[in-house]
Amino acid sequence: MLFKSALSEEFNKYLQIRASAGKYIKHAKYILLNLDTFLHQFNSLEKELSEETLISWCKTFTCKSSTKKRKVLVIRDFAKYLSSLGYTAFIPEIPRASSDYVPYIFSEKEWLRIIDACDNLSCGNTCSNTPIEFPLLVRMLYGCGLRLNEALSLQMKDINLDDGILIIRQAKRNRQRLVPMSKSLTIICRKYCQRMLCLVHNEYSFVFFNYYNNHYSISWAERWFRIILEQAAIVYERSDKHDRGPCLHCLRHTFTFSSFAKAEIDGCTLDDSVPFLSTYLGHENITETDKYLKFSYELYPYAHKRISQYTVNVFPDVTEE
Repeated sequence: MLFKSALSEEFNKYLQIRASAGKYIKHAKYILLNLDTFLHQFNSLEKELSEETLISWCKTFTCKSSTKKRKVLVIRDFAKYLSSLGYTAFIPEIPRASSDYVPYIFSEKEWLRIIDACDNLSCGNTCSNTPIEFPLLVRMLYGCGLRLNEALSLQMKDINLDDGILIIRQAKRNRQRLVPMSKSLTIICRKYCQRMLCLVHNEYSFVFFNYYNNHYSISWAERWFRIILEQAAIVYERSDKHDRGPCLHCLRHTFTFSSFAKAEIDGCTLDDSVPFLSTYLGHENITETDKYLKFSYELYPYAHKRISQYTVNVFPDVTEE
């Protein structure tokens, strides 16, 4: 580890302790490196974290409030570690954060146009399997609510074609999960595998692999989806600077919205559907699902009151670490 400040040893030991406890440390490592650089540049020779130092460091942030909050949470935990070693360490207050992200939810009519454009995709290269692969990728994102990198990383060993279950091995923060598919999507996957195995002659290749047996990049998927949106006549005009606009990740939000809407229609209680949906999406805890619920009730007016009451009880407005 390339820590250079007076706290380099403590930074390393702190990360080792977190790693040995099975904690995800990539995010914390990045933040601590940033703080270490700040301390090193200002020639801080003392093994301490003073209030003045941390306030000066926080003033260098040019990120969103939610990102700033995540950084401060990491530093608070590290400061507590320093205090346990007997060093002087100021523990900063957790700043309030508000999410300004606005997702795009595809309508049913838009989805039908998207899938029609995918099924009629032509790339002009007779050697490319994109017209076969991309329609399945879009269906998986929409039908399973997968993150794009999760879908692109799938291999043949990751899918149970008999039971229709995906094994997500490379999920966010190194978590794994099982994702059941619908019967219709399972059938499509079986037909896809039968065709692709005949083409590529590679028993380990399931989906989205190029000729070098490496999965396609995110930029590949995003590029083709822009083409699909154009062919599907989905034109987007940004109404707010934080609007994301239609993209592949919005298929995950659309899946969440559609799943919640179906659960409501089927008469499922929120106590039953929300925890299940949170697990299905691969969220670390149920609070991660909160923003999805808020987006849903904004688009699902008659459930607004019920969801609001639920989120107030489950997600109280308190400072958390």
